Amino acid sequence: MTRQTEKVAAAEIVVSRVRASIESGELRSGDRLPAERELAKRLGVSRPSVRSGLKSLAAMGVVQIRQGAGTFITAGPPKL
Repeated sequence: MTRQTEKVAAAEIVVSRVRASIESGELRSGDRLPAERELAKRLGVSRPSVRSGLKSLAAMGVVQIRQGAGTFITAGPPKL
């Protein structure tokens, strides 16, 4: 696997784990996600992979990234 492919796969891990946490009720609307460094540690991926995954989730409308404040689960995430 190339580095780019590994990065994409790791970003998909972030997306799937956050979505699973929402579906299970562990994360709810308005909840703040842990800091980038903490998420990377918990998921076993790099910080750039976390950033990429969060950007994908933001594009889907699942999270809102507020610079300086954190990343939050949106008020009405789409049906996952």
